[in-house]
Amino acid sequence: MIMRTIKFIALSAAAIVALVGCKDELYIYNSATRDYAGRFVMTQLITDLGSGVELGDTAEIHQELLIYNTAADVASDIWVDFKVFGIKSKQTISGSPESFSSSQWGINMGAIQSADELPLTIAAGRDTSIDGVAEAAMRITSAAIVKGGAVSPGGNTVDALNTQVELCEAKVFYKSVLRDKSVWADSTKAEYGWQYSHIEPDESTASPVKISGYRYTGLPEDE
Repeated sequence: MIMRTIKFIALSAAAIVALVGCKDELYIYNSATRDYAGRFVMTQLITDLGSGVELGDTAEIHQELLIYNTAADVASDIWVDFKVFGIKSKQTISGSPESFSSSQWGINMGAIQSADELPLTIAAGRDTSIDGVAEAAMRITSAAIVKGGAVSPGGNTVDALNTQVELCEAKVFYKSVLRDKSVWADSTKAEYGWQYSHIEPDESTASPVKISGYRYTGLPEDE
């Protein structure tokens, strides 16, 4: 699934340029994960590590990977956001910025959208699940942020990012909950909806993806 997604993106460069032309700003400030956080421009993406299949230089269409803190601002938890691929996952990590990895599989928030396909529920506390959701789980098998390890297109010395992640199918579980009364169509009739609960990754479907890039500078010469 990830290969098909990436091929589509590679073949649709013009559309992607339009999509990310107005790039969101990323504010790190003094977060607990500031040593990891940042915007990284991906320059290399390999999806078949055994054969060395490479999809070439992605920097021309400015595909980015974002790393930032969670709302709880815990040093061991980060969001990893592939903006163009639609993959966003909270990862619990161990190690240091120079060498870190995930301690467990994290849900791809993009996969939770499949909850819209679930049947209506008329009570709270019920459970349901969807089997075989593609790219529903992600983990970082190895990653390193190398200080001054790359050169930007404009010739500036910047940090390098080298990381390998795995994506796999998962069974995604949901629990029914009472919706806020303000959204009920009829204030006298309670409404319920589905809320993500947890996942059961199918590690037999894991697919490795290797990504390299450099820290975004925002300088005119690097655009």
